[in-house]
Amino acid sequence: MYAQIFGPEQLITDAFDSPNSFILGDIDGDMLPDIVVGFVGINPIVAWSKNLGGNSFGDFQQIGVAETRNISLADLDGDGDLDVLVPYVFVHKFAWFENLDGLGTFGTGRVVDTNTSGAYELIGGDIDGDGDVDLIGAIDLSGSVVWYENLDGLGTFGPRTYITFTLNGCRSIVAQDMDNDGDLDVIAATGGNKTVVWFENQDGFGNFSDELIVEGEIGTSVSDIKVIDIDGDGDMDILAVSGVQKIYWYENLDGQGAFGIKQLIVEDIYCGDLFSTDLDNDGDNDVLYYNSPSVNIENSELIWSENIDGLGTFGPKQIIGQNHINLRFSYASDIDNDGDQDVFTCSNVTDKIVWYENLTILGVTDIDTLDIKIYPNPVNEVLVIKSPIPIQRVCVFTILGSKLLEVTENFNEISMTGLPSGLLLVEIETAQGHKQIYKLLKI
Repeated sequence: MYAQIFGPEQLITDAFDSPNSFILGDIDGDMLPDIVVGFVGINPIVAWSKNLGGNSFGDFQQIGVAETRNISLADLDGDGDLDVLVPYVFVHKFAWFENLDGLGTFGTGRVVDTNTSGAYELIGGDIDGDGDVDLIGAIDLSGSVVWYENLDGLGTFGPRTYITFTLNGCRSIVAQDMDNDGDLDVIAATGGNKTVVWFENQDGFGNFSDELIVEGEIGTSVSDIKVIDIDGDGDMDILAVSGVQKIYWYENLDGQGAFGIKQLIVEDIYCGDLFSTDLDNDGDNDVLYYNSPSVNIENSELIWSENIDGLGTFGPKQIIGQNHINLRFSYASDIDNDGDQDVFTCSNVTDKIVWYENLTILGVTDIDTLDIKIYPNPVNEVLVIKSPIPIQRVCVFTILGSKLLEVTENFNEISMTGLPSGLLLVEIETAQGHKQIYKLLKI
């Protein structure tokens, strides 16, 4: 018997037509994750809503007119705030919207490529190791995965460079270091080829290998992949939604990108995507997903499965929310800043975007008054922490919440060498378990 760790459904909005995808990140620089949504109805738009604190969101503000299946966030112009990356699935182009003032005022769309038949996903990552964020795109109809060099670090992009053009129906890509050589490789999944593959960044400058098979000819389409450490061994494993009805994971056996056979997490679900993070605060990564067996009946559920041993053995389905109609997306983020991951989903039939509070941690003591100091800020090589109380752990995250560094000793001087430039978040946890988050600019 599993205890329910999530609260009741809370509505963000149902005022816009057909929310189809969304992402959370700090758009306005106030340390709270806001929500950016792609609505695909009669008047398709991308818009964002401010996290007001107190478990509430503000009115949606339009970013641009676009029909998109995926949205990403990245700092493309190196000014320390999050810009919005949009693949236009029917207009066939990749574009991005600059966050002009760091407060959520966006410019007009800046087009990167206008010859992307079935543009499906556009993500950011430093492919060539020069310290700025390049773009990687999945083009569904042409079966291509491409990347674009950020030429000046300000969001001026060069022509497309093909990673592959043989992945029929490619709709999901991830940029991650799969072989522990310090650069970003690219992982892709396809509906047409029915495969999961990865491409090695051979020199750290964006020259990629031929496809390396994780699993070939699965027998059913692969609609979504995520890359994260499932078994706690420090390397990146792969999660995949296969055939819409099953979720598997593949173990990175050697930390070099040699993968084991697929291991079943859950079956008999109708799901198009997934998300993975530590939902129960036990130190390992769980899986969040939905089950939508019908498009017009209130039988859709938001579900999670616990990684029960930290090694990739998953428990049974645990229902977070039910009686939805045709759920389309799942995501997790700590929107109330209490130290645990809250969860989100949407329905493109009822037009609802909702969230469920994670009750694992009911409150976080404010330690602002305890005189903890970090310096210098901006920092280059060494971060100094001065605290009158014992510290248990220091973690450094990107502004999207990806952990870059965890330190459990020698807190006075922490090496920042090798961490990416830009705005970072430093989470300091005291010996009593109290947490505080600080903004830090890495130069």
